[in-house]
Amino acid sequence: MAEGRADVINLLKNGIRNVIAMGGAKPPRTLLELCRQKNTILFVDGDRGGELNVRKMVELTKVDSVAQAPEGKEVEELQRKEIVMALRRKATPEEFLKAKSENHYNRQPGFAPRFQPRMPRGIGARRGLRIPRAQTRGFPRGTGYGGSRNAYQDQGFQRSTFRQELDRPAFESNSLQEQGSIVQEMPRAIQESSEEKASAEELAAFTPIMQELKGSLKARFLNSENQQVQETEVREMLEELKKAQNVKAIIFDGIITKRVVEEAKKAGVKTIVGVKKGKIEKEKEIKVLAITA
Repeated sequence: MAEGRADVINLLKNGIRNVIAMGGAKPPRTLLELCRQKNTILFVDGDRGGELNVRKMVELTKVDSVAQAPEGKEVEELQRKEIVMALRRKATPEEFLKAKSENHYNRQPGFAPRFQPRMPRGIGARRGLRIPRAQTRGFPRGTGYGGSRNAYQDQGFQRSTFRQELDRPAFESNSLQEQGSIVQEMPRAIQESSEEKASAEELAAFTPIMQELKGSLKARFLNSENQQVQETEVREMLEELKKAQNVKAIIFDGIITKRVVEEAKKAGVKTIVGVKKGKIEKEKEIKVLAITA
């Protein structure tokens, strides 16, 4: 199962049979039922959207394996060799999401990996410009490379702010990266939404549970005293919620969608905690929190 029609066409051209498309943000019921009956491999693009599609499909139906295109590539542009290698590296949804969760913290905006690749000296190199080695060296003020100052200017080189930028030390731009490495030591409970933030008490209560559920694709129902009422699979969460009683909080390893919020509101739930918030409006009756443990 691929994400779109273009992906299906490319897979068929390269000899991959029995391929079907998800059909957009709301897969049809017939597709979800087919996945429950068949052995399904979900083949997604190599970006954040592919990961989100995996989480969504796992919540809705049964997915046996997950394959992903190389990072930064889409399935529709892959060559046959890349397709075969991606399918050989397929993993269970649990293994796939666990690996993504472990790498998610390092991809947060403002954070840099601990070990940075050595940057070329000079701002031109940092911006990807191909500058001759001789131009980055400090010549005597009155002469150019093998000629006079005027000859140097006649070749199209002007003493401008660009030259001043070339003489500026390259390490000045690394301050943000150094700060990112320091900030990496902070607690790993991160709020992904500026609209609703968890209080210190909520973080203390829900973060340990999110750490236990990380990569498990499971959900827990809590009562008004934050005691566990029930634990279930994420894909069965909404059905079990209809049967459960005295549920005041839901903590689950998945994306908080509009449908989840609506069903939780019907059941009298006051708080929902997930890995990420989808496109939902802020609710007055229910608190929606995204906590990455």
